[in-house]
Amino acid sequence: MLAEFFLTLWLFFSGFLFCTHLFEKKDILNKLIFSYPISSTYTVIGFQLFSVFGIKITYTIILLFEILKFLSLIKLKIYFSTKNLKHIIFYISLIIIPFFLLPWITHDSSMFALYSQAILNSKILDFPESGLVSYGFYLSGLHSFYNVFTDSPFTVSIPFCFGISFTILLIKTSFNLLKHEYKINLNILIFLLVLLTTPMYILGFVYIHNNLISSFFIFSTFILLMKDLKFKNFLNQILIFSLILGVLVSRMENGIIFSILGIFLLLFNKHTIKYRFGIYCGIFYGYFWYLLIYFKSREYSDVILSENTSLMILLSLLILNILIIFHSKLIKISKFINLKLTFYILLLLILIPFLIQPLEAFESFKALSLNAALVGKWSFFWYIFLIFVFINDGHLFYKYKKKVSSNSGLIFLVLSLLFFVLIYLMSFFRVPYRLGYGDSGNRLLITIFPFAVQYMFFCIYEIKKNKKLSFFT
Repeated sequence: MLAEFFLTLWLFFSGFLFCTHLFEKKDILNKLIFSYPISSTYTVIGFQLFSVFGIKITYTIILLFEILKFLSLIKLKIYFSTKNLKHIIFYISLIIIPFFLLPWITHDSSMFALYSQAILNSKILDFPESGLVSYGFYLSGLHSFYNVFTDSPFTVSIPFCFGISFTILLIKTSFNLLKHEYKINLNILIFLLVLLTTPMYILGFVYIHNNLISSFFIFSTFILLMKDLKFKNFLNQILIFSLILGVLVSRMENGIIFSILGIFLLLFNKHTIKYRFGIYCGIFYGYFWYLLIYFKSREYSDVILSENTSLMILLSLLILNILIIFHSKLIKISKFINLKLTFYILLLLILIPFLIQPLEAFESFKALSLNAALVGKWSFFWYIFLIFVFINDGHLFYKYKKKVSSNSGLIFLVLSLLFFVLIYLMSFFRVPYRLGYGDSGNRLLITIFPFAVQYMFFCIYEIKKNKKLSFFT
């Protein structure tokens, strides 16, 4: 228990040193958001490489690696101002909480624990029916770091710390949408609290699974690729690269998700191309990892049951790579594609499976819908989301030419639909989704969660601007 606390504190502290000279002094929230995930990512990548190259992981190996990681992240300056120390103490008070919580464990959780032992013994690629394809490496890799020093196979601190980072990120990005124009009143605070206490999201803080971790990396990567970051160019490329590593390694299918997200951003955001170096580095690491899986591990996946899983992901990364190279030509093509057209294309994609495999399509669509609405532990979250869709963008369903109220808000709506379509289509490479909060389709809805929250806050911005509802004004 004490060892878990100090390991968590070390991961946060080493990441905080990097974030301190990455972000401005006043930007304490970004330091709290990214410290633990960035440091954890480099630890996971280290364990990944050790396991791949057959290096048995011992105390000495870990100590040497963490010292090298520390030296690479640190910059010899005075970091411990009173303000920094105050926020470090605040974070320490948070990471004590997991020791009073019980982990939520399913069959998948036990598989993560099993694979973490295989990583420690450098046997992950030889493991029967290797879980690399089915479960990803990130959570098992980080568990193996803790398992060297602790006896518990399930470390609640991992999902809890990512949950804390995720929550701070959502609060920060949501309030940033409003603070420049309007004051944040009590009703908006209550509304955000209702959204962030959605049962399925809260369960992610103690659930030994990779869905919350994956969703954090996807959303944070998107947010940073959308922005015109003002800090040092080389450091922001490192940050982007770190987050992309988290995306690619946390879940197997994230290679395809990242590629599609990258193409979407290249089409609709002018700032994304600035980070081509960090994106290239992430793509090339993806080439290395997925080629390794293709050649050395048995193909087995609960998500994409195909012998060519890795090849599909490699192809998607290659397409993204080519589009970055020919970005200037892609910009010309993008003039003929807008967000509204993309919205309608995605709606059509939902209908296509009903024409090919109607029974399977209906089964999966029904399961996803009922899980989101009734049995998936989402409470009223998706009902609230749909209400905002019809209030703010309901015209999209009956009138194409009407001007949208907020182009930025529409980006989050289209992305929410995009991820729903991807989750839905995945079911055709495996058995159909089923009813129940533990179903993989229901768990994958957490990927849409942050984009839906952002969309709702864009809607609040429009509502306050037009004074449509007194509750928010």
